[in-house]
Amino acid sequence: MTSEENREPTCVMNMLENFRQPPKNNKRSSYAPIKLDFGDSPLNGSLKRPYRSDSESDSYSSTKKSKINIDYSMISSPWEARCIRAELIGAKAEIESLEKQLSKLHTVRKEMEIMFENEKSHLQQQLNKERSKFKDLDYRAQTLRKRELEYKEELAELKSTLLNERQTTEKEILSLQKENAELKEGWHQLKTESAKEISSNKQHIGELEKNLAAAVEELDMFKEIAQDLETQMNQSNKDKTALKQKEQELNAAQSKIKAIDTLCKEEHGSHFTLLPMHKESLEHELDEFKDAVVLAKCNRDKLLHYAELEKEIQILREHNKKLKDTIGNKLLLEEQVENLKSRESLMEEKDQEMVHLQTEHAQLQRLLIEWQSVSQEHCADRSAAPAAIKKLIIELQHKELLLSAEKGQIASNLKTLEKKQSSLTLEMEEALKKAQKHEAIKEQQASLIRRLQKKLLLVSRDRDYYRSQLDIYEKDDTMTSAPTLSNSQQQQVQQLQTRLEAQESSLNSYREMVEQLEKDLKQSHSIMGGIELVEKLAAVEEERDKLQAKVETLYAKQMKLEEHLEKSAMGEINAGSNSETGMQTIHFKMNPFSLSLEKQSETMKQLKEDNEHLQAKCDQLKARLEVLEQGQMQDVTRIVEGQLASCSAQEVEDLRNQVKSYDLKIQRLKEAFKTTSQEYREACYMLLGYRIDRVHHNQYKLSNMYAESPNDYLMFKLTSGGSLDLLATPYSETLMDFVELHLEHQHSIPLFLSAITVDLFTKQTLMTTTDASV
Repeated sequence: MTSEENREPTCVMNMLENFRQPPKNNKRSSYAPIKLDFGDSPLNGSLKRPYRSDSESDSYSSTKKSKINIDYSMISSPWEARCIRAELIGAKAEIESLEKQLSKLHTVRKEMEIMFENEKSHLQQQLNKERSKFKDLDYRAQTLRKRELEYKEELAELKSTLLNERQTTEKEILSLQKENAELKEGWHQLKTESAKEISSNKQHIGELEKNLAAAVEELDMFKEIAQDLETQMNQSNKDKTALKQKEQELNAAQSKIKAIDTLCKEEHGSHFTLLPMHKESLEHELDEFKDAVVLAKCNRDKLLHYAELEKEIQILREHNKKLKDTIGNKLLLEEQVENLKSRESLMEEKDQEMVHLQTEHAQLQRLLIEWQSVSQEHCADRSAAPAAIKKLIIELQHKELLLSAEKGQIASNLKTLEKKQSSLTLEMEEALKKAQKHEAIKEQQASLIRRLQKKLLLVSRDRDYYRSQLDIYEKDDTMTSAPTLSNSQQQQVQQLQTRLEAQESSLNSYREMVEQLEKDLKQSHSIMGGIELVEKLAAVEEERDKLQAKVETLYAKQMKLEEHLEKSAMGEINAGSNSETGMQTIHFKMNPFSLSLEKQSETMKQLKEDNEHLQAKCDQLKARLEVLEQGQMQDVTRIVEGQLASCSAQEVEDLRNQVKSYDLKIQRLKEAFKTTSQEYREACYMLLGYRIDRVHHNQYKLSNMYAESPNDYLMFKLTSGGSLDLLATPYSETLMDFVELHLEHQHSIPLFLSAITVDLFTKQTLMTTTDASV
């Protein structure tokens, strides 16, 4: 016996030992009772058994557990009866608490069933809507295919009309080219005539300038002569006045001489001494008079020449007038020269404007042809009238308004759906939280079921034990044949019967409870399956939206590729028409069109692979939804794979054949573009003498045919305004004369390039001639 058993009173233990000793004739060792163990139950700690302390319960449980090999007879101790009653009361309390928990679980289960039925109906409605949307999309796809066939027929008709119009436009272009050539010839003639007139006028102006310079020199000389003559005239006038005075003095002197002679004769004798002095003075006066006579003769000669000088002055004045007239004519000629120069500059500007207008005319003709082709493609009556295009634009604007209204409605619907989705996500989160709670409850219930099953086994063993005890009492009763039993024995028998009935009722309730819990467990499994189904449906909806978006993008890309193929077909037709007319369209090797074709082919392959993958996934999801709608919850993937394996093989083969045909078409187009671009590059190189390579974005490298080394190349950059700029290279630094002349002054890149080719060709020919002469 353990220390816990020693705590019990000794008298009770003696009574129990005497009571539990079985008779020697009966074999009752196999009916050893096993006490119910509620140690694993979560409700055991909450229940308090009456009439017993914790130490007593521990000692009692330990003694009951240790008594395995002891045989029981009948229970005659009231203390043990009280213990059994207390246990029965505790079991009833546990059963009531379990029934309350079960009722709570039933209410929770009903609420969950109602909620999941509502969600199921909502999901069913959404599924029906999605089916109707898929039907609408199929109908739209069929209508689009019909439209595609109609557009192809219209395209064939448009190609035929376009060929006819192309022929007519080519004839018009030839006539316009002839007119343009005639206009150019007339313009060149006018230019040569104006150049001749300008050269003759320049010569005449040079001669007039020379004459004017000579006339100016003569005029200056005549002015000096006139000034000299004027001074001489003044001097002669002065001499005249002096001569007159001298004549007067001479006359006075002669009168004096005469008077003196007379006086001399009269007074010869008295004044003989004064004669020498007077004679000297007279001689002096005579000398002065002679000088005056000489001067007078000179002035008289000059006066005789005065008329001639006046005639010369008149001639000089007339000559001066002529010189003034020549100066005026010279100024007029200078004005005429300036006018001719201005007219020449205006003619050059008009020439440039004419060239620009011709290029604009060609571009406008091309644009007109393109607009006519576009209008004929899109107009229903095949007419290129502006009214039809205006009508088409109005219809397109009306359609755009309708589409914008539809877009607004779709956006509002999308907002409402997003709100619904957010509310559904919240509900889903709540449902997941509830599912997690139910999962925890389920785990608790599972553990409770396991414990109850253990207790059920123990109760069944107790029941079998009590039945064996009853059988033993009955056998003892028959063997002893006692007429009556004592009161204590009758009470014990009644207690055992009541206890047996209580144990049977508790056993039945336990069984019912276990069955109910198993049903609840199955329902919780089904609920968790429903939650998983809801999650899967949400994921399916997200994938469906993504697939719809990808299908729309793929459809738009398909339309673009079809338009691209149509344009490429139109390019082949143009190439054929050019070959008929003897002309050839040439493309660059690394042109953006071929690069875009390569990129589009790669993206087409990737999109086809994605489309196949998404189509397979979409079919798989549809089949899975159908299987889930049919109510099959188990082996969904196996059923779906079995359904898809039978129907997807032919579709995959068809898609592969289509992909192969598209790949062949794209490969042929690539080869055609490669050959045409290579021919174009070779023709440009042979005709123009320059190989053009695209180095970077908007940068082009030009290498000449006659270059001395491969490092002699030029770099040009295409600006955003459409003009070309020469970039600095080691070779371009050696060509500064050509750059200044042709690019800075004349602003002509073709003339610059042609000058470089001529220079390189002359250098090469000189080199070859010198080598040949050596």
